[in-house]
Amino acid sequence: MKKTLFPIAAIAFSLAACVSTPKFTIKGTIEGEQEGKQSNNAYLVNGKDTLAQATITNGKFVLTGNVANTTSAYLILEGKRMGLPIILENAKYTVDFDLNNPTETKIEGTENQGILNEFMAIQGAQRMNQSRIFQEYREAATAKDTAKLRVLGEEFEKSNRESTEKQEALIQD
Repeated sequence: MKKTLFPIAAIAFSLAACVSTPKFTIKGTIEGEQEGKQSNNAYLVNGKDTLAQATITNGKFVLTGNVANTTSAYLILEGKRMGLPIILENAKYTVDFDLNNPTETKIEGTENQGILNEFMAIQGAQRMNQSRIFQEYREAATAKDTAKLRVLGEEFEKSNRESTEKQEALIQD
């Protein structure tokens, strides 16, 4: 009887060890910095939890952990004034931080992250366009060019409508 139970118990423990907990893995590179710390912080409605932390070695890091559900979080480099929003799921991600040109920083992984990236690109383009319009508006106001002010106001409204339409189309897809 003991001879029969031992092999069965060994097989059961082996099978239990094969069952893995879902986890996320974020492999990152940092252009412009070689050493320091990096942490992945989740900012939740009810507070702030650190989900993972890794030391940067030769401009690279790997964060691992798991989340019970899809979670919005920020990937932050300690001591730097930049962070990346991430839709964190138990999946694999790659991150390329560019400290010299933050607009070139990229995070890729899941379909949800792709949608967030597209949404942020739409917002970024809209902010740049608004900045240009505001600059031209100030110049036209200083010159008291009412015709130019009217054209810029219409351009601003059109730009907002187009941006909103793109965002809504993204959500509906």
